[in-house]
Amino acid sequence: MASKNKDEIRVSSAIFFVFHYGFFHFIYAMFLGVFLFEGAKLPVDFSTVLIMAVVFFINHLFSFIYNRDTELAKVQNIGKVVFSPYLRIIPMHLTIIFGMSLAIFGWLGTAVILFILLKTATDALMHIIEHTN
Repeated sequence: MASKNKDEIRVSSAIFFVFHYGFFHFIYAMFLGVFLFEGAKLPVDFSTVLIMAVVFFINHLFSFIYNRDTELAKVQNIGKVVFSPYLRIIPMHLTIIFGMSLAIFGWLGTAVILFILLKTATDALMHIIEHTN
């Protein structure tokens, strides 16, 4: 089998990542939309969701601009770049498994706290891994 050049590997890895990781998030969105909002009939304050989305976007835009030159100067391992975001799937899985059980018993706030704690732990671990190399 002929070896692929670096550009082909980058492109095929990016395409794989967009569809595979995007599919995970599409399924999560469907799951949350159907089970949480439709099944539980929870009220949704879309103005609050919009504000949180804008703050999230601004935070990540700032981080992107601030770190862009440093990240571009690094020699990246394509496997690490493509697969490290999958660690963020773990808090979502655990929140769906355990958080939905908590929500069924009326402890939705506890489920949200569970997600925040799991996500924070994952982000801290990712930060440590990223900055030890």
